[in-house]
Parts: sequence; structure tokens; C-alpha cells
Amino acid sequence: MRLTGVLVLIAIVQLAGCGDVVPRNTSLTPETGLICGELGYPSDWVPPMNIYAEDVRTGDVFIGRTNSSPSITGYVLEVSAPGTYRVFAWTVAGYMTEESMGSYYLGGCARSGDLPQELGMVEVTVVPGDTIYGVDIFCFQQLDQRVPLPPRI
Repeated sequence: MRLTGVLVLIAIVQLAGCGDVVPRNTSLTPETGLICGELGYPSDWVPPMNIYAEDVRTGDVFIGRTNSSPSITGYVLEVSAPGTYRVFAWTVAGYMTEESMGSYYLGGCARSGDLPQELGMVEVTVVPGDTIYGVDIFCFQQLDQRVPLPPRI
């Protein structure tokens, strides 16, 4: 993995849909797009998390971080476009557990907790100027695939 971008946009939202996460003054360039979704966690609090979008072709990784939240929280990552991404998150070690826990985007919805039958990683394709909604990460249980390790910063 190669770090080429750092999170440009990140928002914390309580009890709001992903559409409310994207700042109104966002101005995408012809070479970027947005990935947004919600983060959940099997607890009454969502711990701080690092969110990663890794380009499957180039290995470039875009990173964001959220704070803790008393409920589901939203995020937005600005990424290079066009591109296809694996999106995953790791909890910040020491906040709720001594070690980080990871999960990836597999479909489903953080608000309803609905999971697809297959718990495999789903890739997200972004075209220039596009916003991809609903890339929720909330399943921190036994997954079909290993969660990619966070890049070393």
C-alpha cells in the first residue's frame, strides 16, 4: 500500500443519513470523487475509527479518522477518480479494547443492521465528480475475508 492522500473531508453525524454528511461547500475536481457511509459498532458507543479506501489497481490509500460517538456516525472520503476501492476501518486501539478491531464494506446497512448472506468484501467504483453513498462499515464479527491491515504512517 502506498499513502498518497489524506482524508480531505470527514464529518461526524448523529441520527442523520449519509446525505447529511457531505459538506455543502465540497468542490470536487475532475480527478476526484466522494465515498460516504456510516460506521456502527456492536456497543452502545461507536469508538474512534480510522477509515481507509485502497485503490485496487494502484494501491494508493486515502485515510480518514472519526471521533467516538454515542450512535452511528458518518464519514466522507475524497478519493482519486476514476478508481475502484476496497473500503475498510479499524478501531483506535485502547479506546474500547486494548487492540484494534477491523471491518470492511460488505454491503448492508448500519442503521438497520441488515447483513448480506455473503460477508465478503465489496469493491466500490468511483467516477470523477461522483458521490457514492451507503458504504457502511458496521460488522465487527467473523468475516469471510481478512480485513486489510492499515498502512504504516
